[in-house]
Amino acid sequence: MSIKRLQRSSLSTGFQLSLAKGLERHSPFARPLASRTLASAVELPSRLSPTSKQSYANKIEPFSSRTLPETKALLLIAVPTPPKTWGGVVEKEDLVVGAANLDKNLREAQVRILATYEGGTTYSARLFRPDGTVAHIKDFSEATLGTESFKDLVDGKSSELKPADKAEVVVCTHGARDCRCGDIGGDLVFSLRKEAERSQGQTIVSECSHVGGHK
Repeated sequence: MSIKRLQRSSLSTGFQLSLAKGLERHSPFARPLASRTLASAVELPSRLSPTSKQSYANKIEPFSSRTLPETKALLLIAVPTPPKTWGGVVEKEDLVVGAANLDKNLREAQVRILATYEGGTTYSARLFRPDGTVAHIKDFSEATLGTESFKDLVDGKSSELKPADKAEVVVCTHGARDCRCGDIGGDLVFSLRKEAERSQGQTIVSECSHVGGHK
C-alpha cells in the first residue's frame, strides 16, 4: 500500500521497472509479483492515457470483489512487536491498537488504522491526511486518544500537521491473517528497502497489519 500513487508519471513507470527487476533479483517468492509489476509498468502509458477531461485517478478501476469503507485519513501505529508474533486479529491482542480501533472520534472521522512494525521498542504513530500533510506522534498510547491535541490532529486543525517530505510504503506481512502475506510480504519488504536506499532516506518502507482482501 503506497501513500503516493506510483502511476502518475513516466518517472514512476521507470521506478516500477526498476522495482520489478529488484524483486526478481532478490526473491524467488516475489518473482511472479515482479512479473506482474513489470507488465503493469509497461502497459501504463497506453492503458492510462487521460484526456484533458480525465485523470489517472478516475481511470483506475476499483477491485470488484471487495469494497473497502471510505477513508478520510490514515493512522499508522508503530508497535514494538514484529508481525510474526501477531495472531489473526492484532486489534484484539494489542491494547493500544485495539483502543484506537474502538475510539469513537476516529470512527466518526473515518480514519483507517494499521499497525506497523519498524524495529522500534516503543509505540509511536503517524497520521496522514488527504491534503498531503502528516503528523508524527511520539510515545503514542491509549491516553493519547483522549487528548485535545490529538482530536485537533484528526480534525485537521493542528499546527503539528506538516507537508509530508518522504514517501511511505507499507507492506502487509501479517501471516496469521493471510498466509500469502506471510510467505511473500517479508521478501517484498526486503526488495523494496533495497530499492528505497537509492532515494537517500526519502522513502520509508514498513511492515503492516492486514490491509484487506483474501483469496
